[in-house]
Amino acid sequence: MQPSRLIRTAILLMALLVPGLGQSREASPQAAHADASPARATVALNQADQAWLSSHGQKIVAGLVPNDLPPFDLVDFEGRYRGISVDYLEAVGRELGVNIEWRPYPSRTQMKAALRNGEIDVVTTAHMRQENQDILYSHNYIPNKLAIVERSPALARHDENTAPTLAFVREHIQPGQLKKYYPDWRHQPYRGIIEALQAVSFGDADAYIGNMTVSNYDIDQLQLLNLKITNFAAFDEDGFSFAVSNRQPVLLDMVNKALMALPSTFQVEARARWETFANHMQPITKVQLSAAEKNWISLHPVVSYAGISDMPPFIFRGRDGQPAGLSVDVMNLIGERTGLKFTGTLYDTQARAREALAQGKAQLLSSMYEMPPDKHLPLRSLPYLSDLMVIVTRKGEAHLRNIGALTGKTVAVMTMNPLHDTLRRQYRGVTVHPASSAREALEQLANGKVDAAIVSISIANYRLNQFHHNRLVISGTAGDLPRPISLGIAPHHPELLDIVNKAIISLSPSELESLRHRWLTSRPHPESSWDRYSDLLFYAAAVVVAALLMILLWSHSLKREVRRRKSAERTLRDQLAFQSTLLDSIPQPVVVRDLEGKLLSCNRSYLSFNKRPGSALVGRRLDEVPDLTIDDASVRLIMALYRQSLEEDRPIFRDVQVTRFGQQIDLLFWTTPFYAADGRQRGQLGGWLDITERARLAKELKVAKDAAESADRAKSTFLSTMSHEIRTPMNAIIGLLDLALRQPPPPDKLRETLDTACHAARQLMALLDDILDVSKIQAGKLDLAPRPVELGTLVDSTARVFHGLARQKGLAFDIDADPTLACWVMADPVRLRQIITNLMSNAIKFTHSGGIRLSSSLQPQGSGQVQLSVSVIDSGVGIDAAEQAGLFQPFVQLPSRAHCGGTGLGLAICKQLIDLMGGEISMASTPGKGTTVSFQVRLDIAPRPAVQAERPDQNDGQMVEGRFSGLRVLIVDDHPANRIVLRNQLEYLGCRVVEAIDGQDGLDRWRADEFDLLITDSYMPRLSGEALTRTIRADEARQGRAAMIIIGLTANTQPESLRDATDAGMTICLSKPVDIDMLVDIISEQLPAHPAHPSADAVSLDRLDETFHGNRHAERTFLAQWRDSNDADLARIGQAWRQQDFRALGELGHRLKGPARLIDYPAFIDACEAVEQASASGSHPAMTEGVARLQQVVLTLNAKILERLSVLDRAEG
Repeated sequence: MQPSRLIRTAILLMALLVPGLGQSREASPQAAHADASPARATVALNQADQAWLSSHGQKIVAGLVPNDLPPFDLVDFEGRYRGISVDYLEAVGRELGVNIEWRPYPSRTQMKAALRNGEIDVVTTAHMRQENQDILYSHNYIPNKLAIVERSPALARHDENTAPTLAFVREHIQPGQLKKYYPDWRHQPYRGIIEALQAVSFGDADAYIGNMTVSNYDIDQLQLLNLKITNFAAFDEDGFSFAVSNRQPVLLDMVNKALMALPSTFQVEARARWETFANHMQPITKVQLSAAEKNWISLHPVVSYAGISDMPPFIFRGRDGQPAGLSVDVMNLIGERTGLKFTGTLYDTQARAREALAQGKAQLLSSMYEMPPDKHLPLRSLPYLSDLMVIVTRKGEAHLRNIGALTGKTVAVMTMNPLHDTLRRQYRGVTVHPASSAREALEQLANGKVDAAIVSISIANYRLNQFHHNRLVISGTAGDLPRPISLGIAPHHPELLDIVNKAIISLSPSELESLRHRWLTSRPHPESSWDRYSDLLFYAAAVVVAALLMILLWSHSLKREVRRRKSAERTLRDQLAFQSTLLDSIPQPVVVRDLEGKLLSCNRSYLSFNKRPGSALVGRRLDEVPDLTIDDASVRLIMALYRQSLEEDRPIFRDVQVTRFGQQIDLLFWTTPFYAADGRQRGQLGGWLDITERARLAKELKVAKDAAESADRAKSTFLSTMSHEIRTPMNAIIGLLDLALRQPPPPDKLRETLDTACHAARQLMALLDDILDVSKIQAGKLDLAPRPVELGTLVDSTARVFHGLARQKGLAFDIDADPTLACWVMADPVRLRQIITNLMSNAIKFTHSGGIRLSSSLQPQGSGQVQLSVSVIDSGVGIDAAEQAGLFQPFVQLPSRAHCGGTGLGLAICKQLIDLMGGEISMASTPGKGTTVSFQVRLDIAPRPAVQAERPDQNDGQMVEGRFSGLRVLIVDDHPANRIVLRNQLEYLGCRVVEAIDGQDGLDRWRADEFDLLITDSYMPRLSGEALTRTIRADEARQGRAAMIIIGLTANTQPESLRDATDAGMTICLSKPVDIDMLVDIISEQLPAHPAHPSADAVSLDRLDETFHGNRHAERTFLAQWRDSNDADLARIGQAWRQQDFRALGELGHRLKGPARLIDYPAFIDACEAVEQASASGSHPAMTEGVARLQQVVLTLNAKILERLSVLDRAEG
């Protein structure tokens, strides 16, 4: 409430409560308070009149319904009768020389019944005569002018698709008249005027028809300020008169005489007293618009405007945060005349407001002064106000009467003020200090930054009165003529300019002057209201409190009881109003029903859903309401849920589908019983939430999920196919290259070519494995296979593989291993090697000088765990910090490193594997200095196994050629290249091979012959490997034969494919490519009983007997020369090792291998081959181990030669 209204309320309350300021405190309930005092007139009474008065004790008993039609019949809180009708009847009594005794009745029906029964003589404010034939009516003492009350046009929200609702009170308006004059309206009766007006105010009805005086009074008393009397009704009811029984014609005649005798001054005074309160009449004058303008309004019903947040009284931000001020009221008047709705955004400066207009954020400026023509400026409407520019100075300083007096002064002027540019151009002696707003200009002046400020007189008066009245004064004018103030229209909306101009023309001078007067003289700025009125408000509050205390002291017990009862009733009404507001504020439908399912209460959302007023629904079950918006089946479903909830005595929440207006919608329906204080059911609450959109989104989500799963399956199929199609030829390539390298040593140049080809093929397979790993990681299907692993050996052997590569690039290579790494843990050795290999490979690739160091350590973590920390440090090119974050994403490569090759998968796979192990990986790098990549994982400690889980390579110290001599093997593969490779590999191992071109051919050959082993491809035409295996297993079971070893080969690396193969009965299934070492491992594991070569350490010279055919002299000469040659070779080996001449060592190893084959000494051959391989790879650790082994076997051989020479000497002796 505004302070001025608070003051008026406090003064009125004091006038009513404090003795001496108001009326007497002892007014009788039957007494009336006549606010009008007419001049007495003599009424000639005949004998009949005097007899009637004598028989009735010189008094007239009058009945009225208190506050039924205010201000006609009123009763104040002290029980005094007041109002227009009371004034008139009291005047009649004085004219007749009698007293008026008043009796209140709760309704007009009961009052008329009392009139007919003779309890009272007369009733007031009577009308609707045709309905009461047994009652006589006096002359009208006041007309009954009917009017239409509507919500303010700016707030009206009528749905044009439905008939508007017209509220009325049945006791005051004849329904027949409404049907005649308002046939297109829906007529809604109410019990009283207050209920009807509240229905219009709150949007339950569109208009109200009733007495204009009563409507105006109630709107003001109830403060329903959104209501306006917009027009007179199309008809009028009978005027108000006094009514008597048809048995009292004498009384009627006396009343008419007295009414005729009342002077005209009384009538004017009586009506003026009660009709001069606040005027809420606002007739709507529509502007005549062209078709184009109406079309523009239909396309732009809401016009957005921009204004300044602090430019009172024209526009500013009100207490509620919304725009307020004279300009806003002008736009509201324009909206009422054109149907436009204006919505505003406030900016801190005029420049920003104009910028919003230029950017299309607004279509209109709330105010602008006349400016020179400019195509970039807004269009100016007709002015709605003129304002004089004035010069403001500090109080006590010399007055500056005109612009000429500003020479030599510093003046603050708004940049958008038309005088801003004028002063700069025409008054060179004036220093212009630009300000973004009038407030800033005046504050600069008040703070002494400028000598004067130029603002409009309206703003100056307003702000000086509110903020600067002790410091600033208006000392002169800046120009002779007032400056027009207009609305600014965006240049691309000329139609809006025409509409606004027509509306401004329609505004009468009195309307504009009323607005100006209201804002320029009576409205305080919201910032200063409390400061200006706080003392007065505190004083008024103190007086009110004192008055209330006085009332408590002298009020008797009955009044205290009445007051307590009224307080309780008010509290109850507040609670009910709060509950109603709370219920209505819920956006979903909510209902309260009794045990029979009849509606007790509901919120507005429920009414809106059913398109029915509350009167058509309350007191009825859902199936008793005709023409609901949902069909009968939906009604039966909801009723059944209500009954189920009551019968089972529990809440129910259910997703249901109902049909509304012929369309299915999804609802989350809920209902729950509620109980009385004694725990018995009293009814049930219910409602629903419209989840149609959620259900639609759920269906779309399912479709999207199915599409994603289909895409994932397609990706898996593609990867599987790609893997199969690439692995199949790569199996042949790698297998043939491996064979070529193992057979009689090729020339060095050819060997280098074969090594390069083999390395490239294995790199391609590694790339394919990386892609498949990424796919598995993304699909969440990559699993670890932990087993006992000795960390020290794993880390050291993995890192030493890169020693040769580092030496080839001239890089230092260092392994800094913690001694505690000699620990057995549960880990996946393949994945751990993969991580270290990727990190080491990257370090070598991007390091061109300096060195590489691998650091590893182990820290106990308790609970049987250790933490492995590994860091790979290089002195390479380094990586910028901004580029590091993306390196752990798949397929990400730095643009500056693209020339180095690679796929960008290595680090991404490392991160995913470490995440899968529950560890962390990090990178620290400085461009030009190097990079450190570290990772940490926690591992469970494992007991040291009795037999180590990792088998040594079969070709490490053993001879594999001819290892499985005599083994009969059936190979089944539809791909000729695969058969050729597999056949050559098996024949190299000494096997006898039979080939089959597909599964059916393989089955036929298996049934026709005996084999030790069957190796089959998985995917073949006619009969797949799985089908072949199942058929063989079935035959074996049927014939009682022992299960043969069946090894499957597949180009598909998916775990499902390998599992399907073993499920079909294969002994084991391997992913291609398969090399000779893998075949040796698998065959040795599956056929452990197959005869093998003698121990690698065994050496025998007995075969020399066959070589020399018993010629012992020749044998002795050969052995002696061989021993001498070995001694010389040992010396050469030592010299080459000291010089780190790997090439010479490789040549020595190759030369020594020839004689070793003569005596079939596998350990010697293996040691020679190890030195050759170390020479080719440049691996220092491998060469160290190879040289030591070669020296040992040469010494062992020399010892055997000496033993043989001794034998030969004894034989000759």
